Amino acid sequence: MHCIWVAGYCLEDKCPYYHDATLQCKIVMAVNRFLGDFDTSKPPQARASPLIPKELKPFPELEPKKYLQEITGEVVDNPEVREVETRRGPVTIANFHITDGKTKIRVALWEDLVKEAEKFRPGDVITLKGMSIKDPYEGVDQISSTRKTEIA
Repeated sequence: MHCIWVAGYCLEDKCPYYHDATLQCKIVMAVNRFLGDFDTSKPPQARASPLIPKELKPFPELEPKKYLQEITGEVVDNPEVREVETRRGPVTIANFHITDGKTKIRVALWEDLVKEAEKFRPGDVITLKGMSIKDPYEGVDQISSTRKTEIA
């Protein structure tokens, strides 16, 4: 089997979404057929692909007790969902980390956003809007959802 290159990435080694080489090849072949670039005699031409995440911008400097308009990062680990006791009673929270490739941030999504967070897998690129910046915990910056938080 030859390597398949799309947008400068060898999908057999580095695909963040599919880890089975056979499945990678089938998906890339299907995408390239759709895009009109597939030729079995040579590797496909480099072209942006929906399988390759967009380039991540470095995270902004985070100031605790402020609000973050928007942040885009790659999910590092599977969300840990648990119930915590608050002044208002028990609530559900999902914790996971995102990265820009250099820095890691701990994310806390509360209540209604937990169901959506449960779908996240390592390698997914997500954009969070309207997050609250919390004090760092064990040296790791933290952000938490608010009533206005949106996931894109």
